[in-house]
Amino acid sequence: MNADQFTKPAKLEFEGNVAENYRRFRQQFEIYMSATGFDATNVPKKKQAAILLNIAGEEAIEVFNTFTFAEDEDKDDPEDILAKFQNYCEPKKNITYERHIFNTRVQQQTQSFDAYLTELRVQAKKCTYGTLQDELIRDRLVVGIRDDKVRSRLLREPELTLQKCIDIAHAAEISQKQMQEIKDETNTVHDVRPTYRTLTDKDRPRYESRGKSQERRKSKSTRMPDCKYCGTQHAFRKEVCPAYGKICSSCGKGNHFARVCQSSRRVHAANIASNPDSSDDDFFIGTIKTQQQTEIVHAVGVDEWISELEINGQAVKVKLDTGAKCNVIPKSIFNQIRSNDTLQKSNTKIVSYGGHKMDVCGHTTLLCEYKEKMYVLRFYVIDSDECPILGLKACQELNLIQRVNEMKLTTTESIMQEYADVFDNKTLGCLPVQHTINLKEDAKPVIHAPRKIPVAIRSKVKEELDRMQHLGVIEPVEEPTDWVSSMVTITKPNKTRICLDPRDLNNSIKREHYPMPTIEEIVSRLPQATVFSTLDATCGYWQIPVDEKSSKLLTFNTPYGRFRFRRLPFGISSASEVFQRTMNQLFGDIEGCEIIVDDILIWGKDEVEHDERLLKVLERARNIGLRLKEEKCKFKVPKLKYIGHTLTADGLKPDPEKIEAVKKMPAPQSKKELRRFLGMVNYLAKFIPDLAQNTSVIRDLLKERNEWTWQPEHQKCFDDLKTACSSQPTLVYYDVNKPVKISCDSSQYGLGAVCLQDEKPVAYASRTLNDTEKRYAQIEKELLAIVYACERFHQYVYGRTVQIESDHKPLESIFQKPLYQSPLRLQRMLLKLQRYDLKVTYKKGTQLHIADTLSRACLNNTDQETEFEDLTVHATIPFSAEKSEQLKAATLADPTLTALRKIILEGWPKEKRAVDPSIKHYWDFSETLSIYDDIIFKGEKVVIPASMINTILNSVHSGHRADAYSGWFEIDHLQDIKATTIIKKIKMHISRYGIPDKLMSDNGPQYDNHHFKKFIAEYGIEHKTSSPRYPQSNGYAERAVQTAKKILSTAKKNNEDPYLALLGHRNTPRDNILGSPAQRLMARRTKTLLPISDTLLKPSVIEPSEVTKRLSHYRQQSKKYYDRTAKPLPKLQKGDVVRVTDIKGKYMKKGTVINETSYPRSYMVNINGRNYRRNRRHLLKVKEEPDSEHEYDTIVEPINQQETIVEQTNWQETIVKPSQVTDHQDDHERQHGLPRSRFGRVIKPPDRLNL
Repeated sequence: MNADQFTKPAKLEFEGNVAENYRRFRQQFEIYMSATGFDATNVPKKKQAAILLNIAGEEAIEVFNTFTFAEDEDKDDPEDILAKFQNYCEPKKNITYERHIFNTRVQQQTQSFDAYLTELRVQAKKCTYGTLQDELIRDRLVVGIRDDKVRSRLLREPELTLQKCIDIAHAAEISQKQMQEIKDETNTVHDVRPTYRTLTDKDRPRYESRGKSQERRKSKSTRMPDCKYCGTQHAFRKEVCPAYGKICSSCGKGNHFARVCQSSRRVHAANIASNPDSSDDDFFIGTIKTQQQTEIVHAVGVDEWISELEINGQAVKVKLDTGAKCNVIPKSIFNQIRSNDTLQKSNTKIVSYGGHKMDVCGHTTLLCEYKEKMYVLRFYVIDSDECPILGLKACQELNLIQRVNEMKLTTTESIMQEYADVFDNKTLGCLPVQHTINLKEDAKPVIHAPRKIPVAIRSKVKEELDRMQHLGVIEPVEEPTDWVSSMVTITKPNKTRICLDPRDLNNSIKREHYPMPTIEEIVSRLPQATVFSTLDATCGYWQIPVDEKSSKLLTFNTPYGRFRFRRLPFGISSASEVFQRTMNQLFGDIEGCEIIVDDILIWGKDEVEHDERLLKVLERARNIGLRLKEEKCKFKVPKLKYIGHTLTADGLKPDPEKIEAVKKMPAPQSKKELRRFLGMVNYLAKFIPDLAQNTSVIRDLLKERNEWTWQPEHQKCFDDLKTACSSQPTLVYYDVNKPVKISCDSSQYGLGAVCLQDEKPVAYASRTLNDTEKRYAQIEKELLAIVYACERFHQYVYGRTVQIESDHKPLESIFQKPLYQSPLRLQRMLLKLQRYDLKVTYKKGTQLHIADTLSRACLNNTDQETEFEDLTVHATIPFSAEKSEQLKAATLADPTLTALRKIILEGWPKEKRAVDPSIKHYWDFSETLSIYDDIIFKGEKVVIPASMINTILNSVHSGHRADAYSGWFEIDHLQDIKATTIIKKIKMHISRYGIPDKLMSDNGPQYDNHHFKKFIAEYGIEHKTSSPRYPQSNGYAERAVQTAKKILSTAKKNNEDPYLALLGHRNTPRDNILGSPAQRLMARRTKTLLPISDTLLKPSVIEPSEVTKRLSHYRQQSKKYYDRTAKPLPKLQKGDVVRVTDIKGKYMKKGTVINETSYPRSYMVNINGRNYRRNRRHLLKVKEEPDSEHEYDTIVEPINQQETIVEQTNWQETIVKPSQVTDHQDDHERQHGLPRSRFGRVIKPPDRLNL
């Protein structure tokens, strides 16, 4: 396109009103760029910037050279340049000054009310009044309006709203407008607009009482004369004359008004003033003006405001004047047409608006004929040669004009211009309501952990979160909340969307079950509708705020912390019902406005009625703060699609898309395809009359003796059956109060779906699969069919619970799992279904007659396919490109995975025994297997080929510890096991973590040393020891030792840093409630080499009661499994003879039970005259006599003075005080330094040696 054919905008001027100059320049520049095509995406921004500076001019370039651009700004970007110029040209807003301007604004003498109202609205936007804006505009209108009578009328209104104020002022302006300017030429008349003025004393109608008139006449001689330039009274100085500097619209000369113009002596309209003795009525006369910006009463040509009547049988041209309240005829014309009509005397005086008095000869009644109808009209005869005038009353009686009370909206542009604030897409509306989410009594809070997102899109996610926060949709959360949902991020080429996954919350929400209007109810109110409009709310649900309690329920986790919704989010199960109820409350009183969920319909029997209703809806939207989306709105159309039906001036018609799948179904090519089609027909048999007779022709083709030959009679029968399946009563109207069921199916080549109510079809849909979709796994095709059905039947299923029938059973479990646990491609499809409330049920394929037929005889089109490849669910960290290529190659080379890949694509058999033995172990989780980019996934996990297992395991183990235990332990290197060394290490840990209440150890001598006893006493620690020779009684410590050994040995084997390995163990959570040892001990995660958000490193206390409860649960589980193979041993009694086990577990020495100790399952046993404490597990009751002989014990260890007993399987047990039994002999031996073994046992020679 040649740019030279367009006129360049004028350069940017920096003198005068610079802000206004810039606004006009920018608008002209954008129009020029759009017209020339320079704003296209393929035009470099640098070139666009050069064009901008070239057009702006030399002075603008000088200003441009002074600009400083930040790092995120581009001096070659025209948008950034324009923003700089705007900041330079527009003065800084001073709110106080702007409000002063608003509060001092009054209606000017020649200013119309609409202009004054617009001026106030524009100024109010600069004042940031918020929700008080409408009330302050109303108050300013009352105070600043020019007409005192209108002000008095407004003050008398008890509950004055802005809309009511506007209506009263409009009505007053229409009925009382002043005639400020009277034009000399009235030959070209485009429209009628009454213009009124307040009459001066000179030409005022004598409405007052005689007393007032006499009083006025008394003061007449003393009053100031009228100004000949403006017609009013003021000091005789040009500076105070309102006409000084003005241009007369009558003669075009200056310094006077048209009302006193000497050239304006022709009669345009009449004002009749009666004297006190006259019996005539008082009238108020308007005028005919040549203007184009006023009300259009008739779309007529120039001459149609001069109409021709037959008066007394003679044709007379009369001027139609809606401002005149009487009919006027010149005396010359009256003399020509008079027959026997007599002229009656009249005291009425006719005065023009210019103050010129006309001579009234009298009045008469004349017989008039118009369009073969006769009328008797009263005329006043004046001594003038002007054209006869037909007043308002006569014009209405002869049906020459049509009354219009409001401005007529003719174009979409005028609507957008008038209600630009309602269609402003830069702000978010806020309705004057507040919603509360109510939960069921048995609701159990659910907290989801944050999902990880790739580094590449973190900035985009942060920008979207910031945008939502700026709009007031979300806000950060610092305090604890019981409910925390997951965040799901969807990225498109030029857009990032953040979704809430409230599946758990939806299960606990109490639905309102607000009644929805049916299409039948709406259609019953549209018998005469011919003009339609639809409106769509911008981010509809977001315009409904929620209360504080509900907002906390809508908390969700992000890598940047927790946020909560302040507005109603999409995906909440009750959102559509809340939106329907709110819209009904706000718009339900407006006639001609119908609402079903988010579809607002405005209708009228003609354009006038439609426009009046549309204005009310738009004005209401403005008052309540509703924002509408311009691109989704349709205005003043004769035909409109509405919730699956087509509304026309001729009535309701079915939507062609509903039956397209059946109407265009291709003819069957084989007996198998014919059987499938007849299966669908049989399913609808109860709705189709005379089915057997209508199908007899094509049923003959199914007989074995008949060959397949498709003839014209078969085609006719086939077409008739398709028509019967897609028309009433087979195809029913959608009813919002009835349950909805969708039956869908996928074949190898296509998708099919049918929407059902009461088992009757509401709409059909089908399409073919594209080349990419044909390579999908069967489960992906089946889910794709559900997505296609929901999007095709969106107007039927959105905002309500819908049952989905599918013949693929694994889909049931897929819909019950969290989104992030599904395969990647299924995640994308499931995201598309997040806004719907679906209940998927399995149904045998042989029972899905309609969907099965449609999927195999689908329409040959893919124009309505759903694109998923531009969506990515960011809940995992992907492989690197190099690792991904290695996986692909290894997967394709692996024979087992090749067989698995084939069965995933072709579909699994119905029975496990039909599966290849090499892949039979995949059967149990077959529904979670999928293929993406030639890699097999199990949910979100990758299926590793056999050749890469060792490589992947090494990689996995390097960053993660499989041994996840809930305890924190320390590892110290000991030079020796002296008591002083042990005490030093314990004190070091006490300095970090504090003094413990209890300390548990084994029975080593270092813990029985007097230094250790002194340390324990000084620090106030209660010391416990485990049962001798029973490590299981201190199982927690023993398990910690095993774990530590495993960590150290693994690190040494893999040549890793053992301290990093230990850090990884401490950061490994046991589960979502217990968290990791670090979280339980320090209430925070510790930083590792793995990437982690700074937000996750912030302190966060895990509820202690929940931890205790969880630990108790794990102990009970351990006890339950342990008790399956263990039986309680019978209690021993005092005096029972027992055998005590030795170190090898054999029962050797015989002893006698002295008593049961206070420790659980522990007894004091006398062996050879010495007392020992042993666990019941070490004692075997025997039927033997007590041994009275004295023997030295060489097998069983003596009891230490400080031995304690611990519960066998518990980590935190009830503390039992040390035994009161004292072995004096043992103390004596210890004090005298007798030789001991390394276990602390006194070394004694056997008795048999006689030493």
